[in-house]
Amino acid sequence: MPWLKKYLDEPFRETSNFLKGAKYKVYDTSTVGKPGIRWARPDFTLVSIKQFSFLPGIELDVHSFELKTEVGATDLAVYEALAQTRFTHFGHLVWHLPAKSKAEQRLAGIQKQCDQHGIGLIRIREPKNPDTWEILTEPIRKTTLASEVDEFLRERLNDSQRREVLALINGTRQ
Repeated sequence: MPWLKKYLDEPFRETSNFLKGAKYKVYDTSTVGKPGIRWARPDFTLVSIKQFSFLPGIELDVHSFELKTEVGATDLAVYEALAQTRFTHFGHLVWHLPAKSKAEQRLAGIQKQCDQHGIGLIRIREPKNPDTWEILTEPIRKTTLASEVDEFLRERLNDSQRREVLALINGTRQ
């Protein structure tokens, strides 16, 4: 888990088109939220804020990241990442799949499902080496209701984190 946060804080910005020009924060949300709601706890949540030169207001996007081990990525993992987009704008499946793994035979199927459902797929070969991480599919923005996103952030972020997000929002308004 710590290497995923490090990746999202640093190299992810360089490889993600939707983060260009954005300010963002990454939070571990793996243990936060209402219990008993299936597939409602993404491992990490990224909140990004953009302001454009000519368009009024700001654009706030919320990304959810579901991390799976070598054997843990199945078709259900894709649906878990998809289900999390009922609260977020973008869903990502992050799969630790080392080179020459027996699980690699599932890669094409998982990648196809992610692509069909607009879920981002990030493959990790060696967690400690960010050069071995690759984005195999880009996520597609979902039209999640603002009220759902707002409630998700209220429930998943602590007071300090909510203040950080509000500071990002207020810092981008002119």
